Formats: sequence, structure tokens, C-alpha cells
Amino acid sequence: MLAEIFAHLSESKALAMGCWRADGKFTAANEAFLGLIDCSQEEVLTGKVGWPDLTPPEYAALDNVALQEIRSRGVCSPFEKEYVRKDGSRVPVLIVATAYSTETSDAGAFYVVDLSKRKKCSLDELAATTEIGAMTDRQRLICFLLSVGESEKHIAATLDVGLRTVENDKYHVAKQLTIPTAHVLIWAVENRQAILRAIENKSAIPNRFCGQTAGRLTL
Repeated sequence: MLAEIFAHLSESKALAMGCWRADGKFTAANEAFLGLIDCSQEEVLTGKVGWPDLTPPEYAALDNVALQEIRSRGVCSPFEKEYVRKDGSRVPVLIVATAYSTETSDAGAFYVVDLSKRKKCSLDELAATTEIGAMTDRQRLICFLLSVGESEKHIAATLDVGLRTVENDKYHVAKQLTIPTAHVLIWAVENRQAILRAIENKSAIPNRFCGQTAGRLTL
């Protein structure tokens, strides 16, 4: 039954998975896993590339702990480490491995989650937070109002400033972000939550703004 389940799941292009042995060899690997580590099926199955080869030295201890867990209870706790690809680049991953059975604890199956997108998102969010922090309170409010569909004319009325002031702030935001002024709206929509957090942290939401757009503050 386990072999049938693995055979079915291994066809998935989204989930990287394979079979391992305690001596460091892989006995199976699907296309998603091969793409993740940038190796061929031949390299993996002939033993030219094993899981110790993919592991940077500083993560070797984590692999040993995982093996001990598998031998004692049949499965290891999910853990994060990195794989070294053929070109020397590294990819952050989350690994879960299990033994085939209680009688066979030195071989089993595993799956790997690519964390590089998560890391990239974290870096993008950090960059956005830094950019938002450099804006004035009014510029943050303007960006948030733009992100929820308010026109520049209505923003000017809401903030009790001239339309030219809104246009100038929008221009300076675009200059700071090094994007065209027309793209400020797109940037504001993509970073709405981060903008809102910055506004709330600074307690910079005018009372009239809260009253008119209270429902939108939870977007």
C-alpha cells in the first residue's frame, strides 16, 4: 500500500519527494525533487549524488538527529535546512522523512518543501516596510486610500488638503520607490497590509478618515 501511495504522489510536479537510505543514497526521486536539486535521475539513482552531498556541513547534525528520531519512532520532526545545488547555489527547504516500517528504519520516504519563495516574500516585505517607514504620515495615508479605490480628488477632501498636494506627495512616493508615478497605485495595492500596519502603529489615522472608511481598515 505504501509503495502504491508513493508511486501516485511521486507523479506530482508540485511536491518534491523520493526514497532514502541511511547510507546516504537515494533509491527514488520524482521530477520535482530533481529540479529542486538540479540533478539528473541517473546521478541520483546511481549514487553519484546522495543526500549528504547536498547538505552543507553546518546542517549535518540536523540530519543525524532526524535519523535518530526515525530509528526510535519511525518518523522525524519536520526540520529546515539547505541543499547545495550543482552550481553551488543554496536553496532553503523543509524536510519530513519517515521509515518504511518499524522493522526497516534505515530506509524510507521523504518529501521536501521549497522555502525559497517564502524567504523571498520575507525579504520583499522587509524592503516594503523600510520604504513605507521613510514616507511621511500623509504619504502613507494617501497610498492606503489609493489602494482601496479612492480618487485623488476624494483623498484631498478627506485629508483636507489641495489636490496639488496629493499629486505632489504621489510624485515623491514614486521617486522614492524609483517607479513611474502611474505605478504607485499598483504598489499601494500590493503592499496595503504593510501600509496599514505602519499607519496604525503611528496612530496617524484622522478621526474623519476612520469614520468614513472604517470598514476598509480591515482589508
